[in-house]
Amino acid sequence: MARVLFYEDRIVNLMHLYENSSEYGISMKAFSKWSADQVFSHSKQITVVTAINKLRVRVMPANVPIGQKVDVSIILSKGALVKLVRVCTMVKHTLAHTHSPTL
Repeated sequence: MARVLFYEDRIVNLMHLYENSSEYGISMKAFSKWSADQVFSHSKQITVVTAINKLRVRVMPANVPIGQKVDVSIILSKGALVKLVRVCTMVKHTLAHTHSPTL
């Protein structure tokens, strides 16, 4: 419990590190010894999730002719409440060939 004394408006930031994904309830109460009968309180629910650690995309086969389907795999390492959205982007690459002169 933190004890503070204020003479004017203040913002107080209290930090806490959560170690597990879950739903948590947070509550804060404020009162003073001069007005102990008046307690100010506020509560809030938060969701703590595990962040995505790694994301890899695998396409098999990597090179295909027009009209052939490919399998796309997404590999996630950790992560909670992850939403996958299908996005197809067509990028046209031009292959540049370097020709060496024949000697």
